[in-house]
Amino acid sequence: MTGCEIYGNMAAKNGGGVNSESSHVLMTGSAIRGNQAKDEGGGICHCVESAELKMVGSDISGNQAPVGPNIYVDGDGDENSTLVCQDGDNKIDGGIAPTGSLTLPLLLS
Repeated sequence: MTGCEIYGNMAAKNGGGVNSESSHVLMTGSAIRGNQAKDEGGGICHCVESAELKMVGSDISGNQAPVGPNIYVDGDGDENSTLVCQDGDNKIDGGIAPTGSLTLPLLLS
């Protein structure tokens, strides 16, 4: 996703803005705001084994869900799922819920 704005959506289950269950995700200069999910990941639900959710200059804020209002990350097994925030221009307004195995390297360039 490059230069995308995802807002005002509602999911009956997971991932009000983005629901990723099968691939790596790269967000560059994008915003995910004001979305809702009934269960997990109001902004993003990233439930993929050995996959990476990478943000570059993006904003995930103001989303709502009972678990992981902005980001829900689940490695869903023995493999790690990774959230990488690369550069200081990312904004995540709290609300990150990791389960299973998760590494959270913050790479500032």
